[in-house]
Amino acid sequence: MTQPKNQLRQSIQQSANTNINAENIKSTFIKLPSLPEQQKIGDFFAEFGNLITLHQRERNDEE
Repeated sequence: MTQPKNQLRQSIQQSANTNINAENIKSTFIKLPSLPEQQKIGDFFAEFGNLITLHQRERNDEE
């Protein structure tokens, strides 16, 4: 199980109320990729989206 899930589960289990509230979320550490890596991920998905669009257009032209 991932670290954020474990943190939330521990917070929830300490209380009789099993709802996740804002305080549980605020106290949970979520590791994010560095900004350059986030940019690379975004660029990848943008290019992937362009590729899908291109193939959809090619397919529509065939019909």
